[in-house]
Amino acid sequence: MPLWLACVILLLAVLGMVLARRNMSADRHVRILCISFSAILALIALVYIGLTLLLVSAVE
Repeated sequence: MPLWLACVILLLAVLGMVLARRNMSADRHVRILCISFSAILALIALVYIGLTLLLVSAVE
């Protein structure tokens, strides 16, 4: 996966958390599920970005 795609996924996950918090006030369970899924996706993207930067700095 390219680094730019990981950054886009991270931004979309953060946006998903914000929009779920703002717009899903009717059903609490669905909101929690959406925020949890977005948080896990953001964590995966952050780990990927961090490991990529670590590998690039180790090669140099």
